Amino acid sequence: MGTSTDKTSSKKTAKSAGKTSAKSSKGTGSGSINKAQENIVITLGKLKAIGMVQPKKTEVQIFSGNSKTKAGYEKNLGTLRKLGYIEYLSGSMVKLAEKGIRFVGVVDPSSITNESVHNDMKEMLVPKAREIFDVLADGKVHNRREVAEHLNYDMTKLSGYEKNISKMKTLGFVEYHSKTTFALTDRCFPLGRPKN
Repeated sequence: MGTSTDKTSSKKTAKSAGKTSAKSSKGTGSGSINKAQENIVITLGKLKAIGMVQPKKTEVQIFSGNSKTKAGYEKNLGTLRKLGYIEYLSGSMVKLAEKGIRFVGVVDPSSITNESVHNDMKEMLVPKAREIFDVLADGKVHNRREVAEHLNYDMTKLSGYEKNISKMKTLGFVEYHSKTTFALTDRCFPLGRPKN
């Protein structure tokens, strides 16, 4: 009988410990941050390393591949500010506070590339929009209809294609150069557009 009680007690203790451990790993303690918030801080460190010391909040969201919703992202920023990792600046800009700088440490500028930024951006897009993005990744101005043809769209039914472009424009990835042409914006190329 005593052995059975000990086993039951042991199971309860292990279960309780597991719950406590799970709570701790979620970053609910004082000063701790979750994975999404950590990505924001690390991204700010990388941007700082390439000279973008005071990026706009929207740029940090894009480069960090953070929450797809603005509300979720703003909530993460608010938490980081409250915990002392970041500071808000005028013009919707943000920068690392001393605590954030210590958290990031020394960042290798080569760890952020146009390609890595593109991959984070594409995480925020549906597959069809990613295909459009890939065509524009050369940094050049393209004709919208020619891109649609290249991607084998039905040229009589381009509403979905235009909707994806509109979404990319809203996110700040795409800009129109004329009524018929478009390209990726400068923010998609933090290290400059391809030379060729």
